[in-house]
Amino acid sequence: MQGQRHYEDVEKARSIIRHLHRENPHTLVTTDVKLDIGIAGLPGPAPDVAVIPHVQDITRPRTTFHVLEEGTRPTFILEMVSPNYRRPDREEKVHVYEQAGITEYFLIDANEKANGQVRYEIIGYRLTRNQYRPIVPDERGWVYSGSNHCWFAPTENKDGFFVVDGETDQVVLTDRERAQLAEEKLAEALTELARLKSA
Repeated sequence: MQGQRHYEDVEKARSIIRHLHRENPHTLVTTDVKLDIGIAGLPGPAPDVAVIPHVQDITRPRTTFHVLEEGTRPTFILEMVSPNYRRPDREEKVHVYEQAGITEYFLIDANEKANGQVRYEIIGYRLTRNQYRPIVPDERGWVYSGSNHCWFAPTENKDGFFVVDGETDQVVLTDRERAQLAEEKLAEALTELARLKSA
C-alpha cells in the first residue's frame, strides 16, 4: 500500500493537470494506467499521472495504453515518490522513461519519514537529444513544465506542493477546491441579497 498521503497527492495532481488540459478534447490524462511502450525489454510501468496528446477517443476505458496502436505517447509523466519505492521512482524509471521518449518526467517527493515528517521536493527531467537533462529549479525551488505550461512548486514550509499556471500566474485549484470556492461565493451572494432585502 502506498499510504494516504500518496493517494491524496496523486488525486490532487491529477485534478490539477486535467484542469490545465480541459480545453483540449484529444489530451488524455491518466492515473495508474499501464504503458505498453512497444520497445522490447522495456518495462511497462503504470505512472501516477500521464499526459497523452493526440488521442482519438479519450472516453474509451483503458487499463493499458498501447503506444504503437494508439499512434501517440505521453509527453509528461509524474510520479509521486513512495517511501517504499524510492529507488524505482528516483533512479530506475528515469532510464525507462528516457528510453521510451517521454518528453518530461517529473517527481514529487515528500521525503516522508517514519515519524510522519515531510519535506517536499520537486524534480524534473526534460528530454534533449534523446537524453534526460535535469530541469534546474528557479530561486524559489519551482520547476517549470513546458508540456503543461505550469510551475510545480513546494510550499514555503515544504509541507506540500502547489501548481501555478504559467500563462495566468494563478495557483491552479483542484476540482474540490473550485467547488468549495463556488459554494462560498454563492453563500456570500445570498447573504448580501438577504441584507439588501431587509434594508
